[in-house]
Order: sequence, then structure tokens, then C-alpha cells
Amino acid sequence: MRPLFEAWAARRETDPDGVGSAAPTEPLRDLGLRLAPVDGRRPPLRLFKDCTVRIDGSEARLRHWHGN
Repeated sequence: MRPLFEAWAARRETDPDGVGSAAPTEPLRDLGLRLAPVDGRRPPLRLFKDCTVRIDGSEARLRHWHGN
């Protein structure tokens, strides 16, 4: 998976408005990755369908949307 994330990160650096970053995310979406809560009481979030996660060094941001 690392090469897929690295390709996406490299594309984002050259495309700050994000218009061209859709194509590199398709292989990542196809992986079907999910974020599972540690308490186990809430359902997992599907990456790129329910949320996106941005990790930069020791800082992480989660963007979640409702209605999917």
C-alpha cells in the first residue's frame, strides 16, 4: 500500500488545489480500507467514501461527512 500512498502524496504536492488528485486515489479506494474505532461501539468509517485522513508527521486530520 505504501507506493499507492506515496504516489498520491507526490501528486498532491504538484496539485495544490486537488483537481488532478482524483486518479491516484482510485487504487486506494479500491483497497476498501476502513478506520475502526478503538471502543468498538461505532461502525468503521470507509476511507474515501465516509472520510479522508491526512497525516503530516505527528499531526493527523480526519474529514468526515454524513449522508453516505
